[in-house]
Amino acid sequence: MKTFETVRRWRKAVKWMRRNYRVILTVLIFIFVAILAFGFDLEAGAVMAMALPGVVVDGADDGEHVVGDPLVTDLTRQASPSLLLNEIDQQIVKIRPMATPLDQISRYGGSKHAGSMIVDYYSVDTKPTKTELLEAYSEGDGLSPGGNNQFTLVTDNDDIFDVADTILVQGVNGYEADGVTPSSAELVLYVTKRDAASGLVVMPVNGKTVNGTPNCLPDIDEGTPLVRMGRAHTELDVQSAQFEALPFKDENFCQIFSVSSTKISC
Repeated sequence: MKTFETVRRWRKAVKWMRRNYRVILTVLIFIFVAILAFGFDLEAGAVMAMALPGVVVDGADDGEHVVGDPLVTDLTRQASPSLLLNEIDQQIVKIRPMATPLDQISRYGGSKHAGSMIVDYYSVDTKPTKTELLEAYSEGDGLSPGGNNQFTLVTDNDDIFDVADTILVQGVNGYEADGVTPSSAELVLYVTKRDAASGLVVMPVNGKTVNGTPNCLPDIDEGTPLVRMGRAHTELDVQSAQFEALPFKDENFCQIFSVSSTKISC
């Protein structure tokens, strides 16, 4: 009986739909048009919302929140700089500028796995080996009779020199043992003192005889290159001036390379 009653009701509904199909069609068209209109409005609103830039706002308890944009790396670093940590290469390489740097770099080269797109690494360098004379020196300045002369020079960077360092004065010839005959070797100086107020106190190793006083400095022009060389201590010296090099930090930005292959048929 229930099945017969259900079939009878469906027949009545179908007959009603056949009689009023125009009304039903009109209602469906109206609903479709309304959906299209509201749908475009919603899409336009979504596009406007996506166009708004992300903003970092303060939270209730000194926190940071990103509003108006998905959470990306730049916004994360802006809101919490210490949250995203770069991977740090644990290997420290010492590069000596005068000792085949390309060979040293190639020995430690190669590919490594990185857990972040930015890899921090540390390097250790050496003290500068070259500077220039800041003030010209005229022959006879600071001359004291009796020999064993010490002269004061002002360089562009006195801090790279220490007591007992030797300095090569490029472009200025030294003198033979007689102090008169110019030598084919360049002038060499020995640092006896470093004065923060006045400059470097030096003694010539192959100096010139000036006014009967041996081992003096000749004329040295402003801007003359001065090269820091090795140290010359006496046999009884226990230690030299202290020098420590601290690693400095730098960044390497990783890149993802994609190679596309093209098949050519002849």
